[in-house]
Amino acid sequence: MRFGGILFCTLFLTYEITDLKRMIFALFLGIEYATIDEIHQLFVQGRAGQIIDVFIDSIGILLGICIGMLIYKIILKIGFKRKKALKN
Repeated sequence: MRFGGILFCTLFLTYEITDLKRMIFALFLGIEYATIDEIHQLFVQGRAGQIIDVFIDSIGILLGICIGMLIYKIILKIGFKRKKALKN
């Protein structure tokens, strides 16, 4: 699920919204996906949907979002420094 958080954050980089809104929306979508997955498991023989799995997935999603945003900020900073160096 961590990669889901990174994917959702990357997806929302194309829209003109703030980083905080982007992170909240990605977290919401990730938790929604984890919940639907656990509900689906209730109908699969031999599987059990558990709320603790949603919490574990949510932590992974949050971690993925944080890693994705950190990488994004680092790339922006490096790009800014390169642009500034090219001007001089």
